[in-house]
Amino acid sequence: EKYALFYTWWGYYITMLWLPALVGLALFISEIFTSLETGALENPYKVVYCVFMVIWMTCFNALWKNLEGTLSYEWDTLDFENEENFRQEFKQNELTEEAHINDVTGEKDDYYYDDGDFFPIPTARARSQVITYIVVMLMNGLTVVTNVYIWKLVGIPLMQPGNVLVGTIVVSTLSSIVSIVVDSIMDGIPELEIEGVMDMLVADANWDTDTTHEDALIMNTFFYKAFTKYFMLVWIAFLANHVEVDGENAWCPQWQCYPVLQVAYLVIVVQGIAWNLLQVKGFPILYEALQPKSAVDDAAAAAGMTVAKTPMELQYVCPEAAAVVDGYMVLVYQLGYVALFALVLPIVPIVCLLYNLSELRSKAMALLTQLKRPEFQCAADIGSYQQVIEIISTMTVITNAFVVGFTSHALYFYFPEMDGVQRVWATVILEHFLFLCKLFVENIIPKEPISAIATYEQGEDRKRQTLEYWGIEHAADY
Repeated sequence: EKYALFYTWWGYYITMLWLPALVGLALFISEIFTSLETGALENPYKVVYCVFMVIWMTCFNALWKNLEGTLSYEWDTLDFENEENFRQEFKQNELTEEAHINDVTGEKDDYYYDDGDFFPIPTARARSQVITYIVVMLMNGLTVVTNVYIWKLVGIPLMQPGNVLVGTIVVSTLSSIVSIVVDSIMDGIPELEIEGVMDMLVADANWDTDTTHEDALIMNTFFYKAFTKYFMLVWIAFLANHVEVDGENAWCPQWQCYPVLQVAYLVIVVQGIAWNLLQVKGFPILYEALQPKSAVDDAAAAAGMTVAKTPMELQYVCPEAAAVVDGYMVLVYQLGYVALFALVLPIVPIVCLLYNLSELRSKAMALLTQLKRPEFQCAADIGSYQQVIEIISTMTVITNAFVVGFTSHALYFYFPEMDGVQRVWATVILEHFLFLCKLFVENIIPKEPISAIATYEQGEDRKRQTLEYWGIEHAADY
């Protein structure tokens, strides 16, 4: 179910991505025609696209939860997390207690590890979490400081009024390199079997099941990826013109950050896609090339012969399939780029769509023909990535409203005489309107898959009746 759920989510993401891609393409074409008069890729329809993107992201989140619920009933994974077995690493950890009496139920737990307390002195699992948060904050501080000084020391000197292309490309590239370095340190490089710092930190917390372990890994990863992925765009869009660096201004040329943001957005997304392709295509080849050959293979190569291998032998030497949690990671943060900033350059969703259409088929084919068959893994949902998507959904309202109100000039098409104070009020009103749209959409889309629940209950009732007919006792417990 875990792999099936992942590919279901990926297919759902691609299907939903068609909407902002096609609408964004129409908006981009209209912006090109408008730019012949205004000299900028802006027009009044940006406000409409802003509302559209908020509604789209809200629908994405709500409809997925409904579909996920449907699958959990159809695949009968409702009770999986309650019945999940303990991890071998948890049972074998020297800190895990055996035959512990549960303080709540009074029953004996086979294995137990205390969650601990954060105050006054962190203990047990809480201590490990505090260490994780400290490391994340240090990496976030490093990311912020590095990006800000890249902007000030490299970007600003290369940018001139009316010519920001070179400076923005250099800044975006350096920012992407910072992101890659920090992510590689924290995540590791699974394709080269290099373990990341975050993997070690989460392992030290000694979570009991695979689900709780992965959920902790997902959320702790989000705490720094929100900075490595999006900080430079947030800096350019909302902070560069208002925050001093070392007591000096680091403004965009002529206070016009929108053209800079457009170029930076495209460059960062494309470079992110390029890095992911290098990871999944190039690194496995490099890793295989670095592995020592067996004596049999060397002797056969020297004699100009090939070694005949059985299907099982071929399957044994195939590389392992990537962890599902890593597959979600690339796509969910790409979804963040689309939801948070597609308004800036509406052609970017098409770039993401084309990449995903190609990569989905490539990965599915590799899973079936080139990789070692993965062991069975069950999953009831996509785990803490659902929380990440919900956070992105909420932030979509804020970033889109602020881009329209403060970074671009879209509101001036409607209110050309608007002053600074009126602009702030217009932005606040727009933000509140977007939140109302979000709440309205969330409430009209069913939270529970009513049809799937009815079908499931009918099946359970038929099963109970059949077991009772066969004379099996306690039929309702099966």
